[in-house]
Amino acid sequence: MTDTIPASSDVDRGYLWRLSQTEVRVGVCVLLLSLVARWQALLPGYSIDDFTVVVDDQPYPLGLLAAQGRVTIYFLNLVLRALGASPSQSQPLSLILLMFVLVATGLSICRLCGIHGFRESLIVVSLIALHPYQSELFTFKSGALYLAVALVCSFVPILVSTRSRRHWMVGLVMLIGSLSIYQVVLNYLAMALVFSVAFHLSRPTGSNPTFWPGLRSQLKLILSAMILYFVAASAASRISGVPLGARASFIGLNEIGPRIKQAYQLYKVLFFLPEPILPVATKALLILTVAFALGVCFVKALRGGAYSSFRRMTLAWAPVLIAGLPLCAGVILVLGEWWPVPRVLSQTGMFWGGSFALAYSLSQPLVRRIILTSVVVVIVSFIGISNHIFRDQLRVNMRDLATANRMVGRIEALPDFAQIQYVVLSGGSYTFRSPVTTMQGDMNISALFAAWSKVPVINEISGYAFQTAPAAIFAKANALCATAPKWPAAGSVVKVDTAAVVCMEK
Repeated sequence: MTDTIPASSDVDRGYLWRLSQTEVRVGVCVLLLSLVARWQALLPGYSIDDFTVVVDDQPYPLGLLAAQGRVTIYFLNLVLRALGASPSQSQPLSLILLMFVLVATGLSICRLCGIHGFRESLIVVSLIALHPYQSELFTFKSGALYLAVALVCSFVPILVSTRSRRHWMVGLVMLIGSLSIYQVVLNYLAMALVFSVAFHLSRPTGSNPTFWPGLRSQLKLILSAMILYFVAASAASRISGVPLGARASFIGLNEIGPRIKQAYQLYKVLFFLPEPILPVATKALLILTVAFALGVCFVKALRGGAYSSFRRMTLAWAPVLIAGLPLCAGVILVLGEWWPVPRVLSQTGMFWGGSFALAYSLSQPLVRRIILTSVVVVIVSFIGISNHIFRDQLRVNMRDLATANRMVGRIEALPDFAQIQYVVLSGGSYTFRSPVTTMQGDMNISALFAAWSKVPVINEISGYAFQTAPAAIFAKANALCATAPKWPAAGSVVKVDTAAVVCMEK
């Protein structure tokens, strides 16, 4: 082992899998911190999507995945099921693998940026892997393994794309497969390359003459993969007869204006407004630390007449501000379906990790100590928020299952209970009168609200095998519930044909 992270040329010679002492130390530290932050995710607990597979673990519908441009998930799911390792039934395995992969992603970014020191590497990897936006990925447990595979199949090609034409071609296939699992990996790749440029520009000219040719190869790889991915997705859509949905198509010209307004509102939330899973105090600490470090560096360079250093710092921060900030919203901003929930914005952790490390590398010892102190406080905040997220998920599950159990008791008391084949939960609320404060987007919301999770919750708590009602019965149930008493009032649970109907507040 060496004391530094292998440079890109070392990776080209075959050192991709060889970890330096620095990488091992950083990796172990961040893995331990990840376990402290997310150990509760290893306990039984489910999101609204997980409930749909926890009882009836069936292969994902190929038509749905083809419409989303994510066909590789179908085949990967079949392989994992054949091995007895279906993500819906082996959640701890999936979550632990994702922890490892997030750490490996951070280390890969350090290699791309040429970051050698322990402290800089620890800053990058910890802020990427521990960011609360990443924690939402761990609440949707049945999908965690797919993201882990997608990240591996995107960063490995980027690291080895300059090794040979054969490796470039293999990497192209891997990257296409990655995009057909989870298009969000484009956000990670784009942010990683922005910071690789920033760190290169922060160093003296000529320090790495292979950087620009390597970057061109990486950009060609990503662009080629994107083109071929959309061709393959269109072909899969034609073969299956299922039209591509919003996740695999671009917005129209008439949608550009509204999307820009959405992005503007998002940036205000990302950096200045409190969120359920990221308080404004933590955001202020992140912004003020970077701003303070930059201010000191630029003032010192100007006062000392070090105009070459001032120029290098300006060049280094230009891509971060010009490209890195917009990328916090993500490359997939241009796709038809863009719902900026935390898991889709997880590259924001890369932005802060890269910004802190860049500021640290350009700062004097006193400012570096201030940055490290800020990083420690931020990590404590990130871990505390993550603990809160998973604690609340368990609380939501307990409330949902307790309520569902009471509903089942009322359903069993209906006349001719043995004839009931279907259950309809009409209405429902995603929240509770006693609030759960980490609800955001569709994270930690009630499973008795989402249309696809209502019946699975009833089946999970009761052991019955009720089915989703046909459209005719569903319409009749909704019409009845428009005027019927609402749960838990008497008369809120009734029998309609062969369906049990629970009328809930909307």
